[in-house]
Amino acid sequence: MGSTVDIASSFIEGAPPGELNEVVNDIKSLTSDSDPALIAKLKPAFQKYNEEQLVAVKLPGASQPVCIPAATMCG
Repeated sequence: MGSTVDIASSFIEGAPPGELNEVVNDIKSLTSDSDPALIAKLKPAFQKYNEEQLVAVKLPGASQPVCIPAATMCG
């Protein structure tokens, strides 16, 4: 069986767009007694999630790019 960090990372990386906060809250609820520093150890999973789920685009007239879910770029 994988470590708590490995299991929690897989949940974060598999979170649907827009549901990351709910997944993190569930992880906190399920692991609150075992490792209070768990969320800090999940930084690589958050980075991977953001790279896979979000796309930076520059909107017309905007001075900086914004991040949007990659799923909105399809179709």
